[in-house]
Amino acid sequence: MERKNTLHDFSLRIKQYLPSYAGEGESNKQFDSEINKKLIKTVISAGRCLFFVLAGALFGSAKGFMGSYPFGIGLLCAAQKYTVYVYAGLIVTSIFSGAEIIPMLASSTVAFGMRIIIVKFLDSREDRAVIDESSEAPGMIPYRIPRYFTEPLGFRTAAAVMGSFAGGIIRIVFGGFLYYDLFGTIFQMVVSPAVCFLLSGVIDKERRYTVFYETGICTAVFIFLWSIKDFVVFGFSLSLFFGFFLTVYAAEKGGILHGGMIGFVCGLACGFTESPVLAAAGLAYGLFLGIGKLAALSAAAVISVLMEVWIGGAGMLRTAAPDIIASAVLFAPFVKFGLLPKISFCSTASSIPESITCSAIISECRQNDTRQRVKAVSDAFSALSQTCHTLSGRAKIPGIYETRMLCSDVFDISCRHCAGNCVCYDKDYNALSESIDVIARRLRKNGRIERDDLPQTMKKMCKAPENLISEINLRYARLADSTAGNDKTEVFAYDYEAVSEILDGASKDCDDEYELNEILSKNVSSAVGYLDFYANNIAVFGKRKLRIVAGGVDLGRVRVSSDELHRVCENVCMRRLGKPQFRVENDYVTMCLEAVSMISVEGVSASLEKKDETVCGDNVVSFDSKNGFSYILISDGMGSGHDAALTSRVAGVFLRRLLEAGCGIGAALELLNNFIRSRGIECFATIDLLEIDTYTSEAKFVKSGAAPSYVIRDGSLFKVASGTIPVGITREIGAEQIKFKLEKDDVIVMVSDGIAQTLEDSAWLADIIIGEWDENLKKLSDKILDAAAERNKRRDDMTVGLIRISNINEESSDR
Repeated sequence: MERKNTLHDFSLRIKQYLPSYAGEGESNKQFDSEINKKLIKTVISAGRCLFFVLAGALFGSAKGFMGSYPFGIGLLCAAQKYTVYVYAGLIVTSIFSGAEIIPMLASSTVAFGMRIIIVKFLDSREDRAVIDESSEAPGMIPYRIPRYFTEPLGFRTAAAVMGSFAGGIIRIVFGGFLYYDLFGTIFQMVVSPAVCFLLSGVIDKERRYTVFYETGICTAVFIFLWSIKDFVVFGFSLSLFFGFFLTVYAAEKGGILHGGMIGFVCGLACGFTESPVLAAAGLAYGLFLGIGKLAALSAAAVISVLMEVWIGGAGMLRTAAPDIIASAVLFAPFVKFGLLPKISFCSTASSIPESITCSAIISECRQNDTRQRVKAVSDAFSALSQTCHTLSGRAKIPGIYETRMLCSDVFDISCRHCAGNCVCYDKDYNALSESIDVIARRLRKNGRIERDDLPQTMKKMCKAPENLISEINLRYARLADSTAGNDKTEVFAYDYEAVSEILDGASKDCDDEYELNEILSKNVSSAVGYLDFYANNIAVFGKRKLRIVAGGVDLGRVRVSSDELHRVCENVCMRRLGKPQFRVENDYVTMCLEAVSMISVEGVSASLEKKDETVCGDNVVSFDSKNGFSYILISDGMGSGHDAALTSRVAGVFLRRLLEAGCGIGAALELLNNFIRSRGIECFATIDLLEIDTYTSEAKFVKSGAAPSYVIRDGSLFKVASGTIPVGITREIGAEQIKFKLEKDDVIVMVSDGIAQTLEDSAWLADIIIGEWDENLKKLSDKILDAAAERNKRRDDMTVGLIRISNINEESSDR
């Protein structure tokens, strides 16, 4: 029974770590993937654990002044999650320390125990238990209750003092009460809590990206080099070898000041005379980094060797110079191939101010809320549209009472004058009344009646059923049309549907323009990295209006010009971008590049009213929207005179307002169509709209009953025509969209039907455009208008619009 329980517990533990266990019905592929993920986590966790074991052993073996060992105790008390592994490293070091085994074991054990005891008795609240399941891996000590090693820093420094005191007492007693041991104990009691405090700047997450983070890095580097200063491998001093390596590494990632600072610290650990040598190496590498990384490395090595000779004499060429040169040679491939991991230093450029962080959080919440509200409003209008459509469909059907009265009136008029009314109409009115009820219900259901819809008795007795059926159907059609004309519910239905489309389109456009492009973000980050441009993060987002935003720019380390940065970003994104713009807020620097228009649009227009009219029924208008679109619209009110002019101008104002606000063309045309239909007058309008995307150099014609347009490219003339009907005639808008890519020096000709409508008109218009071409668009438009007036005798309003495209895909150097 005990064996079964053991196996059952083991099975549950396996399923806990492997939720996609094959026995639960998941595929083998998912099962293998889950195992691989857990295996990778296990390897990473094992590597971290081994690192802290080695760090504990190495720091514990570093001997301080007067025989003290304060560094290992300091690391033990600074560590949090991996405290057990640091303690294990200290135990290993103590075992192999010889005569110092008992004091070292006592110090580490007392400090380790004090950290547990202090928290257990002074701060045992349950809410301090922080279980990080995501960082655990099977097979390792999981720290399911890590509260013992997350106590405040003051308690940890106190534990370091107590551990050093306990070990010192044992050392003094076993050493014969010597002053040497006493002062060594005092030194350890002072240094170990200081080391704990400094190293916590690197280990504690809440203290990162503060000034304590850099002091923690300097402390860790110093102790590491101090602990290996006596190690010599194949004649090379490991402390000087790694000291030079870490110095140029800090200069590579942190700039000239950090290189000099880390170099000075490394020199102190290697020997006081090495401080100016390695500090100079760091300064030289950062100074020459603008020339090239290998050149900077060579300069740092040469200057270090020269300073070694200047300080220690020619003999240093045999002792210290080989260590520096070997370190430079080893460092070279890491620099050449970009193999060095990134390290973050605390600086005003890399730390994000709290105000900016809060603003970013608020902006993200506002954007999410806005998106949800827009979607909710869009869904509401869509639901209202469906409801109005349903009500409109019901309202168009006459009621049963009106239908019954209609049928009764037809029978009264037709049957009273029928020669055979004595057989059916006058003989049994009740039977006739029932027949009228049947016909009324069938008429309302089907919309009309046929001979088969008549009751059987009526089919046999009625002498002229066709006359009855024809009159009933005619009157019912008129009644239904009158009912539908009085009901405006359908207009609301189509308007609500269009509004829903506008809101939904705006939400989707917003999502597209703020969607992160991960591939471009990575490519841009890599490209500017080679230019020694340093930033915390770089994001590229947007589809039409591409934007590059770099946050946390370190201006002190940037050695690339604004023009070069601009050129590289353009080449990587293959888009035309504006110049980099830098913004400083609370010492936090942000750089932004935005896509700019790839084309410029030049346009002219001219109109001429119909003969004997005072106003032109055509309306031409050009305008730009805030989201980078240019529009040219020709609207022709059907007919001529004031009504036509009013309709065309209303169409122009209507579309301009909506399109300038960023509405989609389809929804805007639907609203215009509903508006014109709801006016109840038979004056419609043609729509000839050209939309130009200045960011992508794409164009789109939207034609509804409009005349053909023409595109002139490289001396050739292309006709763009559509066979649709004007706006305001039918419920469904019949506009046709034609998309094409623009090229430099394209000229687009738009005309109303008063100039060209037939094939013959297209022929003479082509002769004018090609044969009498003029680079001055105003003169060319006048020629077209004069020729059309002479040929068509001004039988209709005439309008022409010319648009020229320029500055497409020009190089940055030409701008």
